Order: sequence, then structure tokens, then C-alpha cells
Amino acid sequence: MILVSYFIGAKFTFSAKGFIFHDPNNYVKVNSYSTLAMVVILGLGLIYILAKALYFHDTHISPKLTTKLFHHKMTTLIQNSFELYSQGVIWLVYLYLITIVAVILGIFGVIYSWVTIVSGSFCAIATLLLILDIENELDEIDEGYKEEIENES
Repeated sequence: MILVSYFIGAKFTFSAKGFIFHDPNNYVKVNSYSTLAMVVILGLGLIYILAKALYFHDTHISPKLTTKLFHHKMTTLIQNSFELYSQGVIWLVYLYLITIVAVILGIFGVIYSWVTIVSGSFCAIATLLLILDIENELDEIDEGYKEEIENES
């Protein structure tokens, strides 16, 4: 809130009651843009985790990329399903919390309604992408299991 207030030039005082803005319009503007900033930061974190799930997942990383990562001593990028999906769920929970807060703030009119819509939309898209990645992983496991059964027969 302090950074957003500084960038838009909103005057405020800080007391035991919290932030007190001299202009109510600045209060709405600062709330809106600080909420949007949190959604963007959480979104970037989720995009990073989804990119790791797509390119650096230990179940389907290419041997060529693995070799390059070992050569550059960047093997910490290679992660297993538990690490990736637990990170993704944690970031997604934070995004859900921010979205719930944005909805409540939107109902009371202390943030712009478009911020609530952007937050909700991004939350839905991130949830869908994480679920699709988990489903793809489960399909790969299922196919491997079927091949193993066929080879035993």
C-alpha cells in the first residue's frame, strides 16, 4: 500500500487506526492497485511453477535438457511431482485468499470491480492449468502402468 500510495501520489497518515487517506477516492485506488499487484505477483509465481511442471518435471524431462542442466549445475530445477504440486497448491491457495478478499472488498465498494473480475478470472485459469497438468501426469502414469501390464503378459 505504501508503494502504490507513493507512485500515485496519494497522501495518507499512519496511526493506531491504520492508514488514513485524506481523499476517499485515493483509498479505493490504492486498495485496487495493491490488490492487483498481489494478484500479479502470485500469478507470476504460479506461472513459474507451471513452467517447471511442463519443462523440468522429473517424469518427462528430456535427456538433452537434463544433460544441459547437469553441465550448468542447475539440477535443482528438476523436481518431482510432490514438490511441484505442493508448491502449486500453496501458491493457488494464496491466490484464492486474495480473490476472496477482493470479492469482499468489491462488495463493499472499496476496490474497483474490474480488479475483482481480473482476480477471479486469473484464479480460475490458474486452477484449470494446474488441474490439466495433474491430469496429464496421471495419464502418463496410467499409460506406463498399462504398458507394464502388457509386457508382463
